[in-house]
Amino acid sequence: DNFFNIVDTVSIAPFYVQLIMGSGGLSRLLTLLRPTLRLMKVSRNFSGFELLLRSIVVAIPQLPVPLFLLMMICILFGSIMWHLEGDDSIPVSDDNPFGTIPRSMWFAIVTVSTVGYGDQSPSTDAGKIVAAIMIVVGVLYLAMPLGIVGNAFSAAWDARHEIAVLSDVRKRMKLLGIDAVTFDHAFAAVDTDQSGTIEGEEMGLLLQSLGAGSLSNSQIRNLVQLVDEDDDGGVSRSELAKAVLHPREYIISERMRRERQAREIEIRRSLTAARRDAEQLPDYSGALRRNSRMSTDPSRRGSAQSNLPPIDEKPE
Repeated sequence: DNFFNIVDTVSIAPFYVQLIMGSGGLSRLLTLLRPTLRLMKVSRNFSGFELLLRSIVVAIPQLPVPLFLLMMICILFGSIMWHLEGDDSIPVSDDNPFGTIPRSMWFAIVTVSTVGYGDQSPSTDAGKIVAAIMIVVGVLYLAMPLGIVGNAFSAAWDARHEIAVLSDVRKRMKLLGIDAVTFDHAFAAVDTDQSGTIEGEEMGLLLQSLGAGSLSNSQIRNLVQLVDEDDDGGVSRSELAKAVLHPREYIISERMRRERQAREIEIRRSLTAARRDAEQLPDYSGALRRNSRMSTDPSRRGSAQSNLPPIDEKPE
């Protein structure tokens, strides 16, 4: 919702910017962007837009690999094209379109992406052969990023009903004012085995308490698979908080979780240190048992105290 509030603000900003600063520079840019921003306002009522954004977000961690490969391809083929087509004796012009490596890299990225503007073209036979190789490499290369984004969107489309449930829960929690603390208490209430994760029935009870309504067993299973990021078969508090809490409340929830973990670690360290100190103390149990037996024998009662190990007296 905050994102669309920003869109609303920016969409009306050009009028005031133009009123204050005139019709040049930033005002002109914002005026040109106004139709696009107003169309983005309409997207809040279009459920497919959320699926598209989700698929892009899911695909982003996988895209650096093909982008790095694209950079290597452009540098490699750009250098080769500059070597075959470039001429250092004349300046860069229409007669020498490959006069520098950056211009040759521009030709490489346009060719590999199968755009082909036509502003540059090789003139030598060797350059044409390399350009043909780039075209084939480009067709094969594009299958990688398109497949990543396409698979992410297909997965988001298959889970569209579950995504809609999470979106409704998120909106209802914001409407009811359920914050990170309330969510933490609700999660602890349904986590009956205190394992830190919830599964099918517990997941359904929690979502119903948060306003998701009645859910079938198949929907609950799909929701668990959708939210379970580490694929351990259960949903942790952090995973569910990331899915249903507002980003600001999620940050607060994560801060609370880290503070709780820090306190638990500190308690364990204190207990370990106390246990270690207890193990280093002298063991008087054997001497005390012997003294107990001696106390029953009058003839040995006088020598009972001599069996105790010496204890250093502290100066007053």
